Amino acid sequence: WEVARACINLLVKFTFDYEPRHEDFTGGGGANVTVGGEVGVVKSNPHPGYHIILNMCSQSQLLRTIFYIIDEGCLQLDTYAPFPGKSSLEA
Repeated sequence: WEVARACINLLVKFTFDYEPRHEDFTGGGGANVTVGGEVGVVKSNPHPGYHIILNMCSQSQLLRTIFYIIDEGCLQLDTYAPFPGKSSLEA
């Protein structure tokens, strides 16, 4: 449960840090660079939060995995029995 919590915390951090940009959705964007007197455009990858939001808004494996983790946590807590990692899950 500690690993699941750490992974979900990373997803939350990347999502909150992401500022949507027009270029992320239109395929444009990039930086102008000059190499040997030639000017060109270098495409940049979208922020990790973009990919997370995109996967959370579709029927993706990421979304199913998050729902599975939440469901398993609820099932474990509903048993009211001690189990390894219970304190981490309750935190």
